[in-house]
Amino acid sequence: MSTVTSAEVQVCENFIDYHFKDPSLLQEALQPAGTPVRYSTRPHHDEGNKRLVDLGRKLHAFLTSKCFFESGGMMPDLDPGQFEGPAEELAAGDEFMEFIVEVQGDERSTGRTIIETQQAIFAAAWCDGGFDAYVKVFASTLQRAGEAEARKMR
Repeated sequence: MSTVTSAEVQVCENFIDYHFKDPSLLQEALQPAGTPVRYSTRPHHDEGNKRLVDLGRKLHAFLTSKCFFESGGMMPDLDPGQFEGPAEELAAGDEFMEFIVEVQGDERSTGRTIIETQQAIFAAAWCDGGFDAYVKVFASTLQRAGEAEARKMR
């Protein structure tokens, strides 16, 4: 069983540019699915970040649908049919993905688990600070992804 340390929580907070009031939410988000999560302040459960991944998927669908609606359906780069699945384009760049791989362990990390962990982090931010926190973390991650993509193109 891997346990996410407070140092790893702080590194992740720096990556996403958000400080959690309840760091155990981020600790849960970083825990691989199917592994026990233990807290000092709450009872533990044995599903890792699964419940936050599920919430993160729904929040992503809501946010992208909201943006699509507010634009009057005029977002040619977005297909409303894509809102249900994992958003691989949200990968925050090599450094962040490497961090997730390191925290979860090489044997557990795949492209899918990295995306699911990001979804869990977004959901943890929503649980911690509401919609504004979710949007801040989401935007920060998108910005990092854009910067990483620009570096690759050079």
